Amino acid sequence: MSLFLSSYALAQSAEQIISAVRKSQESIKTISYKIVRHDTLVTGNQRTLTGHVKVRVDTSDHTFGFLFWAKEDSVKSQLVYNGNMSYATNDDQKAYSISTDRSSMKDILYSAGGRMVVTDMVKLDTSGTSGVSISQNKRFYYLTINYPDLTKYDVSKRHKTVTIDKTTMLPVAVRQHQETLDKVQDLTWNIQQIHLNDQELFYDFFNPDFVKTFTLKIPVVSQAHPLMALKGMQAPVFELRSFDNKPITLPETLGKILLLDFWEVWCGPCIESMPKVQHLYEKYKDKGLLVYGIINDISQLESSKKLIRKNPEIHFPMLVGNDTLKKDYQVNAVPEYVLIDRKGKITFIGLGYSENIESEIENVLNEN
Repeated sequence: MSLFLSSYALAQSAEQIISAVRKSQESIKTISYKIVRHDTLVTGNQRTLTGHVKVRVDTSDHTFGFLFWAKEDSVKSQLVYNGNMSYATNDDQKAYSISTDRSSMKDILYSAGGRMVVTDMVKLDTSGTSGVSISQNKRFYYLTINYPDLTKYDVSKRHKTVTIDKTTMLPVAVRQHQETLDKVQDLTWNIQQIHLNDQELFYDFFNPDFVKTFTLKIPVVSQAHPLMALKGMQAPVFELRSFDNKPITLPETLGKILLLDFWEVWCGPCIESMPKVQHLYEKYKDKGLLVYGIINDISQLESSKKLIRKNPEIHFPMLVGNDTLKKDYQVNAVPEYVLIDRKGKITFIGLGYSENIESEIENVLNEN
């Protein structure tokens, strides 16, 4: 009985802390901060990133609930989200591109600049939890939010720890941890130099300064991304092996419509999009659609195979890429999607999954 009461009291305490944090966050109108981010990735690699973020709360925004400007110190680019579109700059080239694709807008948090944004700083997220616990010292509360294992993806020990300053009752650090295919992923954001509701740090998200002096680059042209230069061209031929060691070549697919899904096991958006790609495969395969998933990170081959084995509902063929393929198809980021028509011409390129892929497939199917 005493153990039950103790657990109940702890649960109440965690709820009270969450409520107090959200109440403090309601007072945020604008906030700017510096980020020091330390990552241990499932590949075993470690990295440290630093940057700066400016935020303006917008409760009418259904994507993030706020607008932001973000910059990584080591990358000569800026990222701006204003609720309607995102801007990404190339400061060396004095150029910028825009995106209005709302279906993939959240993916900008995985890009340069976006990796600096801490959504829990503005709106503490406890959704999907399997349990919450609290600990503390003189300066901080440590709120640990646990999540259910994703057994079909072999993802376990998922939790997020939010460090809360007792003075402001706002987060000052967030750590996300999980173990995938016996490998650890641990991401930590340390929030520093916080400026709250400081009018001197106002940022115009709708008319960023760089728009006045930088050149707009439309994403579909080659200058915006090397991969885009391939659109309208004959697809580079390849000869690869499937996960079960069967030879696959591009020439043998002529007469079919081919969708290439470039992915990696350490790429969250890639894995999340796979069921959507599988749906496309099942819906259109009888009309002539082939789908190949392709990985190029050979060091993660066994982990990639294990992931697919654990997910039998994902059964479109998986291939092992190589350096030549990566160069020919300009694969510099994932997920990337390339659609090839019956004559071997590239008709569509998608950087990140979007609902446009299905409409492009239908367009190509209707050509003949």
